[in-house]
Amino acid sequence: MEQAIRDAAEVGAVLVLGFLGHGQSPKASPRLHYMASDSKPGELLGSIDIGALLIRAADHPGIGGGIGLVDTCHAGAALPESSDLKGGFSMGATRLSVLMASAAHQKAYDLDFSRTLTRLIRQGLPGRGPTLRAATLKLALGESLLKQNTSVLELDGSPDATEELWITVNARRPDRLGGRTGRTGPLGEHDLSEAMAAELPGHSHPPGGWTRTALEELHDTAAGPVGALWVEDVAGALIRAADTVTAVEDWAEGELTLTGLRKALRELSRLRPPGAGPEDERSAPPDGLSTSELLRYLVEYAVLRLARVGSGANPLARAVAAVGIHCGLDTSDPRIQAWARRTGCAAELRQAHEAYDRTSRDRALRLVVSLQAAQVDWPDSLLAWLLDGADCLERTEWACDPTRAGVEQRLAEIVLWADARVAERAPVRHIDIAAPAPLLATWQPETVRVGPYRLGARRTVVLRWARRLAVPSHLTGMNEFARRQLEELDEIFNGPGAPIDWLGATATQVLDALRERLSTGIYRRAIGLDHRPSHLGEVLEAVLPYSPIVLWPRGEQGIADDERRCLDEHWDRLPDRFTEAYAHHWQQEYADAVADPLLDRLARLSAAWHDPGWLDFCQRTSQHHQQHTPTTPWSA
Repeated sequence: MEQAIRDAAEVGAVLVLGFLGHGQSPKASPRLHYMASDSKPGELLGSIDIGALLIRAADHPGIGGGIGLVDTCHAGAALPESSDLKGGFSMGATRLSVLMASAAHQKAYDLDFSRTLTRLIRQGLPGRGPTLRAATLKLALGESLLKQNTSVLELDGSPDATEELWITVNARRPDRLGGRTGRTGPLGEHDLSEAMAAELPGHSHPPGGWTRTALEELHDTAAGPVGALWVEDVAGALIRAADTVTAVEDWAEGELTLTGLRKALRELSRLRPPGAGPEDERSAPPDGLSTSELLRYLVEYAVLRLARVGSGANPLARAVAAVGIHCGLDTSDPRIQAWARRTGCAAELRQAHEAYDRTSRDRALRLVVSLQAAQVDWPDSLLAWLLDGADCLERTEWACDPTRAGVEQRLAEIVLWADARVAERAPVRHIDIAAPAPLLATWQPETVRVGPYRLGARRTVVLRWARRLAVPSHLTGMNEFARRQLEELDEIFNGPGAPIDWLGATATQVLDALRERLSTGIYRRAIGLDHRPSHLGEVLEAVLPYSPIVLWPRGEQGIADDERRCLDEHWDRLPDRFTEAYAHHWQQEYADAVADPLLDRLARLSAAWHDPGWLDFCQRTSQHHQQHTPTTPWSA
């Protein structure tokens, strides 16, 4: 710490000190002592007085200021003594900000303060200027941390300070917003460079980047005597994109979220027609985009990718409707309606919103079939739930022969039964199959015949692990851990590529060693097997408790680089995309269907996938099982 203080003072920098872990504070003396690995409870010897250390940092000659971030129990006791703040060698010209996770008498829980602060720094705060102070972040933290009271100290006694002490640049700062001053995103830069290299090789790029004004000038040049039609088309699309970004930001008033925009982008990527080509498949944005930058990426994807491959309805209308749905915005708002009228897509915006509503209703209608009664091989009964969102319309148990043929025959009957129960909305297009690990390893339920078609030919089938429906005592808490892992996948591992930790043959060879390795918590992402072990069922049984998403190869050839690249491209559309890939593979075998290499590679994989919606269902099912009889319909 002392060396860090000296280093900061040498260059006049502001030093940020973070304390995460354990702290103790004597009841008679409200001072926080940070505990190291050799510290002992109830002893000051071997622990660190955080308040005194912060004063040493802020009072050191030449330092630009000190910022303390304290995430321990009793964090509020880290406040330095007032006499130290007023005096010292700087004679009160001290610059210090301290943001504390809890009050002096409170506990802090599970590093929630640090996790929430990280999210706020990544996402930024709307309407708060270019930088975020400790006091500003304290207010935002208070909205999320309900079990602990964050506190803050801000002191700036320096007569020479030219700006306030701030913790982070605001990811939603004004200079990142707006279609007129904002720059073209990565998709626009790529397509514009490609078009200009072909048609206007001598035309220079503007030093200030491709702002809307620069795009207008380029568009006019391309539309003139030179006749650069490709450049004209791309520049025109980017002008429309810039206007749309401005309109959406005005409409949203800072309510856009990274999570909502990623979901909207996922919706848009589903509009890509089969066989459009791998170059048009890429919808994964670069890592580290701010909210405004991701919005621009999404809009450019709509005008440059979907428009090119012919996605049906106006891609911009679909993009705006998707943003509205997933960010909770009202598409009847006069501001976005004015944009729709200017662009001539008012009717299409309404139709797109209605289409998303229909899609949401279709997805809400699901059939869950569980084989959890299986003890060794196939079960002698199946449990079925017919769901409409969080509501269970009906729950029944079906006896069956404990053979593959018996289970598949009963599964087909259950699907037809579900269709009949909701005849006005049939067919039920989303089927969840919950099975034990040995059956997940060998069974492909999407191939079961239901009426004239295979189950996966006209419906989406998602595999789930049955133990998450009825968690055994030795795995208590695994669904809660899975939920936290999914949050981390969404908030932390949100860059390009699939967030998968791969296990090789050496790692899975000895099951006891594998279980011991998994129990350390080393794997925070999805887990993939890059091979198909001979004891796959046992390996899956060992791995499935430790990740909400587990993938493995269907064939003996294992996972090659092509399959990994395919997962990178399709990740945002999984798990639903698996069924589409299987159906595409079947059609390739029996007909001259349009080839899609990415779907062919995806069809070589299987996955057990447990998203937040499924974990919610598991929680409701567990609560119902404790309170009701097996055949009572219930509503969450």
